[in-house]
Amino acid sequence: MTADSCTPFYELCAELWDGDDDTTAAAIVARLHVSKRAAEVLNPALARIVAEWARCNVRRVERRAFGRNPGADSVAARAELMLEVFPLGDGRLVSWGSATVDDHQQRIELLDKLRSGLSATIGRHETAIALLAETGALNLDAVADQWQHLLEVHS
Repeated sequence: MTADSCTPFYELCAELWDGDDDTTAAAIVARLHVSKRAAEVLNPALARIVAEWARCNVRRVERRAFGRNPGADSVAARAELMLEVFPLGDGRLVSWGSATVDDHQQRIELLDKLRSGLSATIGRHETAIALLAETGALNLDAVADQWQHLLEVHS
């Protein structure tokens, strides 16, 4: 799927965005006039996609505001950034403009937890590569009967 094929969806996101992923997703589903059952199925998935869309928009503003986008009007970008929000570990959303030192610290702690989770996932994939290299197997299905032994060797 290309970015162009998603453009109508992203245009709906921009048009219906109210600052909340769930209500924006519900508004998109309502605009599409789908059945009640389809809405129940689509709402959670669309809310995640809306959240990703919103986060990408904030990242673009952050890059411009922090000088990572040559030629950008950094004063305008900083003014725009002050209005953007980010989530904290306690579930609150706070704008860049109103975030306190404690808010930024809480965000760092949340991001650090996410980074730790990514590091653990990377480690599991590295272990899988080592198991495949050691056995010469094409994939993990081929060594399923040796799985526990191989994990013990690599722990």
